[in-house]
Amino acid sequence: VEIGEGSAVQISIVAAKGSSNIDGIALKDGGGFPGAMVLLAPADPARTNLIRRDQSDSDGTFTLPDVLPGRYTVVAIDDGRDLAYAEPGIINPYLNGGLVIDAPLPRDSRVKVTVQHRQR
Repeated sequence: VEIGEGSAVQISIVAAKGSSNIDGIALKDGGGFPGAMVLLAPADPARTNLIRRDQSDSDGTFTLPDVLPGRYTVVAIDDGRDLAYAEPGIINPYLNGGLVIDAPLPRDSRVKVTVQHRQR
């Protein structure tokens, strides 16, 4: 990396040891909810490369793969398959109803997230 003389420089360095999977269940009306879009959103909305997405299975379970260490919010949205989730203005309204987690989770932990209705 070459930096010209007199230039202002800002560098961010992130060090992480490996990645992990986040397992959990999307819940609605006291039970597992199938077909919800489950989204893992990083605390920094500019880091869209860290977003992970899955659809809950028939029993409401999901797995979010290859999650790097850090703080995230997990949300589950009913009928969210075509939602533009990488756009902060679209996903931000759902984040307040999500679950904030720090990855990696303690061994054998599973998250429980309440399914939110899609906002039109």
